[in-house]
Amino acid sequence: MSAEENEKKLETMKRKLAIMEWDLKRDQINPAQRMKYEHLKNECIKLEQELKSTTEKSPVQAWNILSRSSQVR
Repeated sequence: MSAEENEKKLETMKRKLAIMEWDLKRDQINPAQRMKYEHLKNECIKLEQELKSTTEKSPVQAWNILSRSSQVR
């Protein structure tokens, strides 16, 4: 996935998290949804770290990392 695609995915995930957090604060979330919330939150953190690490590298290094990750899939 490209950095732009990852950013869009992260935005979508954050919107879902915001809704789930609203439910969580009002004790309106069931155990299954809470597990989904925790999983989504962890995915969001990993994706943010991945995006941060690729933007901290030089453009050539970031391109090589992204190219390798897309070839693996």
